[in-house]
Amino acid sequence: MEVLQEKEQPLLRRKEYLIKCQFDNSKTPSNQEMLKNSSSLLKAPENLIIVKKIRQEFGLNQADVSVYVYEDQKSLDIIEKIKKKPKIEVKPEAKK
Repeated sequence: MEVLQEKEQPLLRRKEYLIKCQFDNSKTPSNQEMLKNSSSLLKAPENLIIVKKIRQEFGLNQADVSVYVYEDQKSLDIIEKIKKKPKIEVKPEAKK
């Protein structure tokens, strides 16, 4: 793994990294694997890292990974919203 690009965003209190990742097996690494590898490469805690995108070209054993590293948990919570909606339980209506 190597860092291709680093960009500081002082208003958002984060740094954006573009990382090139080489892997041996045939499948693209998961977000969790990239989170652990990025954490060790960038020397940042895992709870402040967001893996935004993993882009792999067909047939190659390398991927470009877009990673955001926030300065603190508060800025991460404000900027990164949870996009999953809670499941709504549908109650069956009683038959008449």
